Amino acid sequence: MSSALNRSYAELEVQDTDLIMSDLELLQKKVRKLQSRAGAAKMELHDLAAHLPVNWTEIEAVAWNAFEVFAELDAAKEELAALENSQ
Repeated sequence: MSSALNRSYAELEVQDTDLIMSDLELLQKKVRKLQSRAGAAKMELHDLAAHLPVNWTEIEAVAWNAFEVFAELDAAKEELAALENSQ
């Protein structure tokens, strides 16, 4: 009975490790997607600035979009670092 219990515990540890790896991979994928979105938002803001004063009324919306994407990216990077450090 004791060996069966130890085997079950060992199986749970493997499953937990698999879950952590899956979480890590999912978070890495999320960071890559957010980096892509952040790059696009940065270019949109750059392009808008390059053509000023044309479409100057869009400055606030484009800037807020860039701000939100970069804030989300920063939070995801912090979460990824914490998860990597916990392993």
